[in-house]
Amino acid sequence: MYESLGIDPRQKVIVYSDSLSVDKALRLQKQANELGLEKVSFGIGTFLTNDFKTASSGGLEKSKALNIVIKLSSVDGKPCIKISDDLTKNTGDKATLAHVKHLYELDKLNESSCN
Repeated sequence: MYESLGIDPRQKVIVYSDSLSVDKALRLQKQANELGLEKVSFGIGTFLTNDFKTASSGGLEKSKALNIVIKLSSVDGKPCIKISDDLTKNTGDKATLAHVKHLYELDKLNESSCN
């Protein structure tokens, strides 16, 4: 798709998230490398922030997830947003959310799902 628009996909940043384990992140990184995609990042998630073993088990059992949520608010003074699979569950600067939803025509999807 990017090529048809004259965009080199290797210049795009890919951010993987949602139920990532360290092993899964390593597999995704390997696959991205094989495809020549160098700008790859990973979201902070439950499994990555809770990749510990319990001391009480002698280091044999994984610790229970804390179910914490970490969301960026800005990067270099620019507001960050998160658009969820559920288009009614978004976080971040309202003006930026509206702009991005309009840019990718997500506002139209949201309208049709409400009717």
